[in-house]
Amino acid sequence: MKIRLLFSILIGISLSAIPMILTSLPGNAPLLDKLQQASSVLLLPSFPLSMLMSGGNIHDSNLWVMGTFDACFYAVAVYVILAWLAKRRSKREKSHLSGDIRDR
Repeated sequence: MKIRLLFSILIGISLSAIPMILTSLPGNAPLLDKLQQASSVLLLPSFPLSMLMSGGNIHDSNLWVMGTFDACFYAVAVYVILAWLAKRRSKREKSHLSGDIRDR
């Protein structure tokens, strides 16, 4: 469980850091522009919170607030998915073990 929590926190921070890192890169290369636009999709979970905090102004959002909320959102999402996969795996192992005992 501790490993699952640590892993989900690391993934959450990594996913939320991608847009912040890409927007801080200097340059005007077309590939960099495309990467920045594509990475902005990762900021969507925090978009409503950012709109509320900036008074409804879409251009006045704070990227650090969005990144912090996104890190929490993605960490919780990854943790829930990993917990669900672990529960599913344990049920599958139990069903295989009970099937082996019945066959004997």
